[in-house]
Amino acid sequence: MARKLSTKSQDHKAILLTDWKIKEENTCIFYLVLIIAISGCGYQSLYKINNKINFSINEIFQSGEKDINRKIIRRISGIEEKKLSYDLIIDSKEIIQTLSKDKSGNIILSKLSIIVNFKLSDPNNKYLIFKEKEFSSQYIYKNSDNKFELSQTIRIKKEDLINEIIEDILIYLTL
Repeated sequence: MARKLSTKSQDHKAILLTDWKIKEENTCIFYLVLIIAISGCGYQSLYKINNKINFSINEIFQSGEKDINRKIIRRISGIEEKKLSYDLIIDSKEIIQTLSKDKSGNIILSKLSIIVNFKLSDPNNKYLIFKEKEFSSQYIYKNSDNKFELSQTIRIKKEDLINEIIEDILIYLTL
């Protein structure tokens, strides 16, 4: 009987050792695949994409929300001088819509939308458009009794929406 216990104990140890080896092999394989995927996928930071843009901005025309336009121009203005140049036309809008109200007429849900119309035109003829696209981003939020906290949340989300649009523009310019 004692012999059977030791055999079962040895079998149990062998199974645990085998399980441990399998887990170790799976972990090694996982990390190997992860390293290969990260190094071979062509990931680049959005801030390094400016090097892939094959033109420069000659002149900038803007209309709409000056704050939004200024942030977009600040991020795009780092493009180096190239042989090919375009004029940039930016028109931006910030829209706040009421989505729902309660029975007494108080606002429950609102939507903040930022829309940017982005155009690249010929420097000699502003009406000859080479690239044109409208970028938009939106945030739906609940109204709050704490107006200060609500205004801070909206301000932060507005920054996030603008940054999202800027990233989309940078990607669009590299295509």
